[in-house]
Amino acid sequence: MRSAKHRLGPLVVCALLALAGCSGAAGGSSEQADSALGPAEEEEPPAGSTTAPLDDSDPAVMSPSVAIGAVPPSADTTSGPVSGLGVEGVAAFLGIPFASPPVGDLRWKSPEKPAPWREPVSAVSAAPPCLQAAGLDGETMGSEDCLYLNVYAPAETDGPAPVMVWLHGGRFTAGSAATENGATIARETGTVVVVPAYRLGALGFLALPELSAEVPGHPGSGNFGLEDQVLALEWVRDNIAAFGGDPGNVTLAGVSAGGWSVCAHLASPHSRGLFQRAVMQSAPCGLPLRELVPAEASGVGFAADLGCGEEPGRLSCLRSVPAHELAAAGPAGNTLTFGEDGDWGPTVDGWILPEQPLDAFRAGEPDAMPVLMGSTSDEGDVLLALVGEVSDAELLTYLTRYTGSADVASEAAALYPPEQYGDAAHRLSSVITDWLFTCPTRSAATALAEHQPVYLYEFSYDDPDMPLGALHSSDVSFVFGTPPEGLPFDATESALSRAMLEAWAAFSASGDPGSVGGLDWPTYDPTTGAHVVFGSDVTTSSGYGEQACDFWDRLARR
Repeated sequence: MRSAKHRLGPLVVCALLALAGCSGAAGGSSEQADSALGPAEEEEPPAGSTTAPLDDSDPAVMSPSVAIGAVPPSADTTSGPVSGLGVEGVAAFLGIPFASPPVGDLRWKSPEKPAPWREPVSAVSAAPPCLQAAGLDGETMGSEDCLYLNVYAPAETDGPAPVMVWLHGGRFTAGSAATENGATIARETGTVVVVPAYRLGALGFLALPELSAEVPGHPGSGNFGLEDQVLALEWVRDNIAAFGGDPGNVTLAGVSAGGWSVCAHLASPHSRGLFQRAVMQSAPCGLPLRELVPAEASGVGFAADLGCGEEPGRLSCLRSVPAHELAAAGPAGNTLTFGEDGDWGPTVDGWILPEQPLDAFRAGEPDAMPVLMGSTSDEGDVLLALVGEVSDAELLTYLTRYTGSADVASEAAALYPPEQYGDAAHRLSSVITDWLFTCPTRSAATALAEHQPVYLYEFSYDDPDMPLGALHSSDVSFVFGTPPEGLPFDATESALSRAMLEAWAAFSASGDPGSVGGLDWPTYDPTTGAHVVFGSDVTTSSGYGEQACDFWDRLARR
């Protein structure tokens, strides 16, 4: 049974605000909290697992600071020259425009390349995030003019460097390209890191019958944010060589909504050839995305709520609504769910996404590229922090909602006995972890593994200074080598971060993460469930999700 903890630290605050919209890597802001009230309990590795202690004798230097050098770096893009910042061993370019501002007549249109420029653009500070709600009382933050990206490149390379394009999380309604700072990855591994923004909420994912019919040859709607990501990938293809990167060796990676976006791009014909490897972290890839008809119906209701319910003229009315009102309004979804009609997100529109990703994976339709994917062992803890205490009766109410039947809810509850999982809140956290993350991840990995190499992991490091367990997106700061603000890595955490950073970089370079902590990372085999566990030590294990996923997969008809 997991130990009880009592306080919110910076990483938890970030995850609560946006479900990975500020995952703890450098660049995001967070509030400092007191230290935890005691150490976490040590967990024994599963029987038959293999463990390698992490070498903490030479921990990586994890400094997120950026210093201006004597000679600012510069690069020529297809749109014009840019000048950036000289970082210790890194050239950083922050706020490069990769699209025309999606405002005015370009609102709810496919993104367009920016107008060219002649004088160097000063790329020394990150652009504002895409417009998003910032509170419960209609406050918003960011800008509708937000399609910019950040590039972190090694100052010197022996040849074209591998490229990682990172998509931020935030439930498709929050987050920022400035959240993750790729300087440490670039400096320590020689990888070029690109972090683009993409339109969020209604501005990025509104589906509407008028939008689906507006552009001849482009049926469907609801995927403007995904199209932004595609244009960013095309920018990388056309420009990354000027920053020392290899346009033929691109890894598309992301966490939470960003990871789910990677899942969508694997299934989208419009993303073919733009990346050669994929990384999905804490992404419910096996869950179904919205279908077009219900997404359009939700869009009609959204328009009516804003006073734009009359036909004709509904679309022109919406385009006249101030952007901040669009960002503050509309479906917010349920705290403990993903993918419902009330959520913003990608849509199976018959164009950008012709079918559900899981169906495409099973048919072997994506390019046969290597995939690295996984989740954390306590994904549900951060969601529970939003709802507080949970009674046994409330647990059954949630389970009835999830399963559709009181009898099936009782069956589900029996899979999470209190003597093993603790009180009702911890049992519900485990349900959410399995139902929304572990089991969809297993389903997607199983489908992909029939056609291409898959490397699966579980992040289980339980930080004694944090109030919860290995929560949603808590692995990101380890991959980026940038600890949460106010919580510097200790020797064990620095060694864990180095192991993960190097594994992700090796995968980006070759499609194989190689040796991790002295152990070879096995490819995922659905019959054994082989995977790597990142905890205080690196462990190879088997049976990923086997305790409950057969039940949840059967219920979801996966």
